Amino acid sequence: MEGEDFSDVIRGTRELADNHALITCPSPFGQWTRQQGGREFRGVRTKRYTYTRSLQGPWELFDNQEDPFQQRNLVAEADKRGLRDELEDKLRARLKATGDDFAPGPELLKRCGYLVDKSETIGYRDPNAWGQVSVPARVG
Repeated sequence: MEGEDFSDVIRGTRELADNHALITCPSPFGQWTRQQGGREFRGVRTKRYTYTRSLQGPWELFDNQEDPFQQRNLVAEADKRGLRDELEDKLRARLKATGDDFAPGPELLKRCGYLVDKSETIGYRDPNAWGQVSVPARVG
């Protein structure tokens, strides 16, 4: 199990710092296949912002307070570059801490031993694909 011990925050012996969560889509599949625009991404969500990066680079930046439905992508706005860089630093640190080398989806599927169809999704109609058990994805 991965996670962080917050028991001292609950007991009141430590303040909760500006915490953030790692968000990931290791491989697009199912209802969001690559053919439908799906893509791998990694990101961080803070109380105020959501930032994601795809394999091609920075992808999304949303202000969760001003735009709670995430309709206005700020990632390309010049005045948000410093914020984007700060969130990118948090993302890189989280990826390093979790051992995520942000490999492309097909590589991760291969590392985990998944049998997938041509759309890179588990073939739910294929009895050979039923009951697959993932193995930990070895980094690089």
